[in-house]
Amino acid sequence: MRRLAVVLVMAAAFSSLVIQLQCASRRIAGVTAGTPAPSPTPVATRPSPAGSQASTSPAASPSPSEATIDFATRILPLLQERCSPCHFPGGRMYDRLPFDKEMTIRLLGTRLFTRLRDPEDQEIVGAFLEQSPQPAR
Repeated sequence: MRRLAVVLVMAAAFSSLVIQLQCASRRIAGVTAGTPAPSPTPVATRPSPAGSQASTSPAASPSPSEATIDFATRILPLLQERCSPCHFPGGRMYDRLPFDKEMTIRLLGTRLFTRLRDPEDQEIVGAFLEQSPQPAR
């Protein structure tokens, strides 16, 4: 019985490693195929408090059009680039974690950052998660 438990744990660890390597290799292939490398400097995700005396440049403050992050136009394309084909229709993880559904991303929250390691991607998804869900149109 103990050997069976050890084998099951090892199989789970191995499959997790294989999935991580596949996602990583796909990401590396995207970078070498002409996608620009991620910026090495992390960008702050929280704005300064309203009462602070820090000066803000126009580039640092978001414009009104960037204030709301739309799932379909900003988040979905990012996830399609990073997480296809596994988490989209036809993929092996789609039944458990369908990334084309906004509610899945909201439920996962920042746990999604275990796969999205680029600071720019994390900033976009983090800002999306901080805003309240939009009513269905």
